[in-house]
Amino acid sequence: MMRLYLAICKYLRALVQIRIYSKALIPLSIYFLLISCNSDEKQLIGKWKTLSIESERGNEIKDVDSDDYYQFNNDGTYMNSFQNSTYIGNWKLDKKSKKIELEYGLATFKGNYRLLQDSLFLELDKYILQRKDSVLGKILIKLEKN
Repeated sequence: MMRLYLAICKYLRALVQIRIYSKALIPLSIYFLLISCNSDEKQLIGKWKTLSIESERGNEIKDVDSDDYYQFNNDGTYMNSFQNSTYIGNWKLDKKSKKIELEYGLATFKGNYRLLQDSLFLELDKYILQRKDSVLGKILIKLEKN
């Protein structure tokens, strides 16, 4: 009888510990989920050196200068320095679908992004006057975090 009593007590203590641990795991799981959701935006912020820009056909659009870069800011703005010209606009990120949108002036670039450690790959369609029906071509941009 005593053995049965001890076994039941041991079992009940184990259940209590599981409940305590499960209550602690729920907030921790939510915390890590929130951190992972923001990681793309946090990783994108900063200066990225342009390594290459190609058209969808695989040919180089223009030679990339060593000074060409993208600077993504916390406030949703970005600056693109390309061949001694500077373009300033706004950026938006959809983390779920891995979509990015870059706007400046009358031009809008929309497409997919891929972040791998210190590398950023953009596959973008170019639109003018934000018309959804007139894609002017696809460009592929490779960037490296400075």
